[in-house]
Amino acid sequence: MSENRKYENVLEVIPDKNVTSFTKWYNSMRRPIREFHLKNIVRKSVEVGFTEGVRILVNENGMSCLSLGRASSVFHLACEYGQIEIVKFLLTLDICDNFFQRVNFINMDGLAIAAEKRNESLFNVLLASGKFDMENMPFEKVPRLFNALERGEKDLAIFFIQRGANVKSVGVSTKLGPISSLCISAMKIPSITVELLKRGGNATDVHEKTGKSVLQLAIESSADRCTVKDILSYGANIGLKDKHGNTALSSLKAIGQLYGILDAGVSVTEMENTFKFSTLGFVVEHSHAGEAVQFFLEKGANVNFYDEIKGNLLIRAVKSQYSSEKDVLVLLKHGADPHQKNCDGYTALQIFCKSKIGSPWKTALHLLEYGAKPIGCLNDVVNKALTTDECRPLVEKLLQCGADPNEECGSYESILSTAIRRKLEIAEELINHGASTNIKSCDVTSPLSYACRLGTHDQEFKNLRALLKCPTNLNYSEFQAHVDAVVRNTTETFQQSGNQRILTFDLRGVFYLLAAGFDFTPKESREETVQRISCLEMYGLYGSIEYFLSCGLCTHDDKEYMKNFESRIANNIPFETEDGWYYPQISEEKKTKLKAALNELESNPTSLQRLCRSRIRKELSVSGHSIFPLVEKLSIPEKLKSFLKFEDVEEPMKEIVFADFIPQPHQFDDFDDDYNRFDDYDYDDEYQEEEDYDSDRQEMIFDTSADEWVPIWW
Repeated sequence: MSENRKYENVLEVIPDKNVTSFTKWYNSMRRPIREFHLKNIVRKSVEVGFTEGVRILVNENGMSCLSLGRASSVFHLACEYGQIEIVKFLLTLDICDNFFQRVNFINMDGLAIAAEKRNESLFNVLLASGKFDMENMPFEKVPRLFNALERGEKDLAIFFIQRGANVKSVGVSTKLGPISSLCISAMKIPSITVELLKRGGNATDVHEKTGKSVLQLAIESSADRCTVKDILSYGANIGLKDKHGNTALSSLKAIGQLYGILDAGVSVTEMENTFKFSTLGFVVEHSHAGEAVQFFLEKGANVNFYDEIKGNLLIRAVKSQYSSEKDVLVLLKHGADPHQKNCDGYTALQIFCKSKIGSPWKTALHLLEYGAKPIGCLNDVVNKALTTDECRPLVEKLLQCGADPNEECGSYESILSTAIRRKLEIAEELINHGASTNIKSCDVTSPLSYACRLGTHDQEFKNLRALLKCPTNLNYSEFQAHVDAVVRNTTETFQQSGNQRILTFDLRGVFYLLAAGFDFTPKESREETVQRISCLEMYGLYGSIEYFLSCGLCTHDDKEYMKNFESRIANNIPFETEDGWYYPQISEEKKTKLKAALNELESNPTSLQRLCRSRIRKELSVSGHSIFPLVEKLSIPEKLKSFLKFEDVEEPMKEIVFADFIPQPHQFDDFDDDYNRFDDYDYDDEYQEEEDYDSDRQEMIFDTSADEWVPIWW
């Protein structure tokens, strides 16, 4: 039989712990036994607890067989597997103490292994042998308790504490320097610090390197409420300062710790007056229950406590992410001063408006209700608000409390311009409280310019209409900017074929601008003809042109220019956008209606009432601003005022235009090469306008004696 087979037979019989079988096969092996085989036989015997087998091996091979490697031995292995009988046998051998006190590859001796395994029987056997020191690790002379605490091994530390380890021991840490077990417990495992205090630990211990007390170290390590209370009850000094002059109060991390200090008998007044620590300041800056602020006020907290670094309490509450509008209201009700400023000169309301828009705006409303001045707040609210609904209640309240909508805001544009540019529908509120509609930004852009550029983004044209109700200066370039914006914001629908588009234009804004006096506003260059509605021709808006001609919102140049519209239609001139070129296709119905409107203006004299309206509006437009406020000042009946402002006619409907589209050169890859823009297309059959413009408008004149409009005939 081979030696390997004999070796395998030995390993097979070891788990049975049969001495006879083991001896038979072990003795059959050739001597000397290979070292590898011998160590594995020893290891296997220890693992299964075969004490007699270990004894046989030691008797024949001596102590040399007990070494399993450079950093391990049979003794370590027996402790690891909890083989107490084998450990007892080994302790009876005549071996030097160094064999037993040697540490394994993770720096643990037998006693440490027993403690790690929580094997109390083994632990007691080792202690009773007298070969192990309960307090210090072998060779290192580091207290076992200290070692467990430094490594953060809570259960192991408790194991040593319960077996009488010296809680007053001091160790040396590489990073921390000399430090007591109590201090390192507070730093690493604060939950068992009280156990050390119960067994004689000194609550006034201080970490030599930092000067921090046990209480401060425990608080910094997030000790809970009960731990903080118990440490104080064992005599910790809450006023003890570290090497930086800080007390335990300055290290508080959670409101539960503050409650623990109160539970230990330290009053709110003492913390604030003696240690200059604002309990309410800490509460509002940390997560807390809804009633916490009221609780500390009832305990005597100073509602106007001022911290030299963090400022006054109300400002701290406003800035904190943990403070609610209810907290601010409670502070105000108990006398918090809303006029106090921080080191930068800002009040609580100003700070809120600068940084907290987006959070509940009721905080700002409470501050205003209790007398906070709205100076310097309006611009910040308008600049930071994301939606109209988000800012309107606060804007209205600020204005009611005296905020100046024209205040110097240090930005490049007025508050009104900012509101319009950011698409906030609050222009009317600002104007009603005195906002100037003519303050221009640094790039000479007026509020009306911003409103015109919005185009149909302002779907109801609220900003535009609000501005035109005021003496807002009119500039022809603003009219052109609005027309361009209407084109940019046109909705586009694809036809079945890839090159045809349906464009929808909303011309209501153009109507409001013309009615406000833009039809009489001169261009900046006197050499150019004064055209208004004719600029719509390039977009194929012939229905809208016919509407404006029929209403009387046109100039002489417009009428003359439109006489030759058919020849320009034949040329089929496109208009250009960022995407490409559009070739409007005009239906015969639109051509017929426009021609009829032009013939009507040519053949029939203008009615007396229209002549009067044009003359009055032209005289009013000399002011250079919207004529609507001037009309309101006229001593005439309301119906005549309505007539002058074109409120007697229906607003224009949205106009739909069919167009052929050619993309920009960079888009040709996706374009149909077979496209021919000159293909015939019968738009009259494809589309019937939903709303026809009525060219035959009834002529009316206002009868002052009857106070009503009556028809007249020519």
